[in-house]
Amino acid sequence: MLFSIVCKCIEQKHKQDLIRCVNSIRKFHPQNPIVIVDSDSPDKSYMDEIKSTVNNVHIEDISNTGYE
Repeated sequence: MLFSIVCKCIEQKHKQDLIRCVNSIRKFHPQNPIVIVDSDSPDKSYMDEIKSTVNNVHIEDISNTGYE
């Protein structure tokens, strides 16, 4: 099973929600891959944090400026 998350981190609370979501998935599915699709977030600081603490996570920065 593959988990995918589409996000746009604008504020600190979005980053915190995303990290909680990834940690929750990892808690119940420790080996399944997670793909995060970033839709042009102005704050991409979460990327390094998640990559360094969670295994089997792929982040795709697609720069989708039309994301609502």
